[in-house]
Amino acid sequence: MNKSSLFLFIALLFAFSCKEKKKEAKKTASFYYWKQHFKLSPTQKKLLSDLNCKKIHVKFFDIKWDESSNKAIPAAKITFENVPKLNIIPCIFIENQVFKKNNESDLANLTHQLIQEISKKNKISYNEIQFDCDWTKNTREKYFTFLKKIKQKLNKNQIISATIRLHQYKYPNRTGIPPIKKGVLMCYNMGKIENINSKNSIISPEILKSYLTGKTPYPIKLDLALPIYKWGLIFRFEKLSHIINDVKDPSSNKNFKSLGGGKFKAITSFYFQETYINKGEVLKVEESTPENISVCSKILAKSKHKFGNLVFYHLSHESIKNYNAKFFTKILSIFNQ
Repeated sequence: MNKSSLFLFIALLFAFSCKEKKKEAKKTASFYYWKQHFKLSPTQKKLLSDLNCKKIHVKFFDIKWDESSNKAIPAAKITFENVPKLNIIPCIFIENQVFKKNNESDLANLTHQLIQEISKKNKISYNEIQFDCDWTKNTREKYFTFLKKIKQKLNKNQIISATIRLHQYKYPNRTGIPPIKKGVLMCYNMGKIENINSKNSIISPEILKSYLTGKTPYPIKLDLALPIYKWGLIFRFEKLSHIINDVKDPSSNKNFKSLGGGKFKAITSFYFQETYINKGEVLKVEESTPENISVCSKILAKSKHKFGNLVFYHLSHESIKNYNAKFFTKILSIFNQ
């Protein structure tokens, strides 16, 4: 082989290698499953198949602080009707209150045992565990110690990830950085949920921009979590009293009077989606529209911060009614340009 041929061969090999690396770097999509009973409908299965999803984030249980027993206890433990042929990432939600009051040295041990118990019962193997906690500067030491203890219990091929709120992302020096190698930035619950006059507390392009002003990239790898849900906020005397997840359209309900702007006033006392609403209370419906998700995705993709794969919250029957595989493919394309 002469020098010219050798040079051409190396150039082609380099070009092919770069192309392969670019192909490997394509962002993928997955979903959170946040219901207590796991059962996928044909529609959900089709969506996962159409998007070629390889994994799913499943909430195994919550850890809450129980005042009566004065200790942290597991709650809302999941049951499986069927186990998908996907890589399952067990997710555990922990109330910040747990780390405010808990002094139990065996919390990590009890948590890990329950994860193993659920996994063994349902023949689930996993290589990642994700923790969801809105820690603060006053609880970070206990929470980070908890994460370290969990990590010590895992195999070499297993990792820990954690959700990162936008305020934790913007102010890492104030809130601390968890001792993990991978996180998921939660790009929702941005506004003031307790304010009845806020435009949309789930997602807002304007608010999102204000959190992306940092000059230094976050020191750990981050995937992105985007919202595909809506909820109903019940206000009594303009104070938030209850949240209805996966709220249904109340506009045709004769017990409500529309006030405009997604607000509905109860003209009588009645049950709505298993929630008792008193006469005079106001139901405010908020949702993450496809348009808002698209705008926020473009903001994130064009920012100087580099993010990994996408995780959509969440895969409920109500949530995916307004979305299809074409929409998620479009959002992926924004990050894969």
